[in-house]
Amino acid sequence: MTWVTSMVTYIVNAFNTFVTGIGSGVAEFFQSIFLTNTGTEQAPVYELSTFAAVSLVMLGVSLAIGVTTLVVHWVRRK
Repeated sequence: MTWVTSMVTYIVNAFNTFVTGIGSGVAEFFQSIFLTNTGTEQAPVYELSTFAAVSLVMLGVSLAIGVTTLVVHWVRRK
């Protein structure tokens, strides 16, 4: 019974370590894409990167086009 418990513990620990590593890697990836540090290492000041600003502008434009399309189709039905 003891070897089964230790085997399950090893499997669960390996899985948890793997998932934690993937999660922190994804978080660091998105932070490096969307944020730039304009301060020092001791006092970091994070601002949006150019890529993040362009992405947000494109998101706003597509949202405006989508809402306008919905309103136009709604008005034409009436």
